[in-house]
Amino acid sequence: MRAKKSPEIVLHARPLLAPERPFLLFGDLPVCLSSSLAPNPDTLMRVVTGHGVTNLIRRGAPEIICLMRKLAYVDKQKHGLSPGLRNLTVNALGRFGPLFSADIVRAALDNKDVLVEPSDRPWALLLAGMHQSAPLDADDPLVRFCQWMQDCDEYGFFAESEFRAGRHVEAGVLLADIFGPSLDAWRTLNPQLVTRVLTSIEIPLLAIARLDVEWGMKIASQEVAQATLQFLLEPTARPIGHWLKRLCSIVRCGDLGDLSRELLRAGASYRGQHISHARLKKWARSSEVVMPFEAMQSLRTLAQDAVAREVLQAQFCSARLFTYLCDLVRAFTVGDAPTMRDAQEMLRARYKQAFWQQARHLRRP
Repeated sequence: MRAKKSPEIVLHARPLLAPERPFLLFGDLPVCLSSSLAPNPDTLMRVVTGHGVTNLIRRGAPEIICLMRKLAYVDKQKHGLSPGLRNLTVNALGRFGPLFSADIVRAALDNKDVLVEPSDRPWALLLAGMHQSAPLDADDPLVRFCQWMQDCDEYGFFAESEFRAGRHVEAGVLLADIFGPSLDAWRTLNPQLVTRVLTSIEIPLLAIARLDVEWGMKIASQEVAQATLQFLLEPTARPIGHWLKRLCSIVRCGDLGDLSRELLRAGASYRGQHISHARLKKWARSSEVVMPFEAMQSLRTLAQDAVAREVLQAQFCSARLFTYLCDLVRAFTVGDAPTMRDAQEMLRARYKQAFWQQARHLRRP
């Protein structure tokens, strides 16, 4: 076996959560938290797009990846820290504005016992990196999702600091504000679900519900929100299957066979190959593999309207996330594992509750 040319870049500062059984669809995807109230962004990016944070950085700022690998060599004491690399690191991290102090970065490079505090805030770092690429649009669903996660992070960090300071009751009250209704709901839906996975399931679900409420109120131009994503969890199909049906409806195809033929006429492909009827059916069933993000990008080109293409992408990302949450429910249930169909029904019931919970919250004066 060929040896690795460079050390692995570790993105998970906290211990990984160990499932009761392997995932059905997401393989050995690491389940990790950013804080007690937010999943790690690398995990969720892999869920939604199939690629992690390092892939995002590699495409947008490859020089940062090169720098990280050089620093990893220094950390393993394979190379010394040259003055040039030291200055390059300080200047590169300075691009992230107030998240890094040049003095702290220099001190950390000179002394391994010095911790750069913002490294414990992955969602803040991700948003800062996104801002470096382009000005952030406050109405962009991805930006809103990341901001929600950052807010949960800060809330979680505060609760953890209260706990470390010995204020256990105060920390418990803070967490109960978030997890009180959630824990009660899941105890009813699935008493065998282990509580350590609650953050990984509930926080993304609440974030999607919040975005769904905001979007529903926007398109309805009224205070009463209409759920636009709940159809992805209906029991008649898997989330990706529902998404493919929605695409068929938009491009006026009767079924997946018609869709495959339309893709052939349009010259749309995935990995250089025509997207066959058999492959579409396999993706719709989601019993062996999850439809890749790149395939969605090819399929949505059939929609003529730019807004429709953006909506299709948002719905597809939600479908992949829902599929992952179903797999989480299955993998973290003690005893007999629920089927994916049963897990989807649990998630559908909880999503309905979460949607109206968020709708009531947004309507508060």
